[in-house]
Amino acid sequence: MNGTGPRSIEGAGSRADARPRPLRTLVAFDERGFTLIELLGAGLDQYRLDVGSYPAAAQGLDALQKNPGSASNWNGPYLKKSVPKDPWGNAYKYRCCPGQHGEYDLWSEGADGAPGGEGENADVTSWDSAQK
Repeated sequence: MNGTGPRSIEGAGSRADARPRPLRTLVAFDERGFTLIELLGAGLDQYRLDVGSYPAAAQGLDALQKNPGSASNWNGPYLKKSVPKDPWGNAYKYRCCPGQHGEYDLWSEGADGAPGGEGENADVTSWDSAQK
């Protein structure tokens, strides 16, 4: 997962907190990131079933909450709540149509907000999530 440390998630510390996090905390953030990607992926799939295609990259994930105006047969919202942030408080990245790894790409750049990385800075991606 990439990016700086988690924001105000209980027991996780802050972005300015440079202390190492316990492994179980890192695993929890990794799993939460994958879970949120799967939730967004389910919304994207339902959108595609109704509209006939995934939202364009320019429409982004907000198309899951409100009709972008050009989507006939839009029957959303496709999420019960607003589009979630990743476990570190950053917006998920979305690339479509197509993505580089599938019909769409959905990812978080982890705690440091930069591509790549290891541990809490490693990216959490839809293409890795699909293999789990």
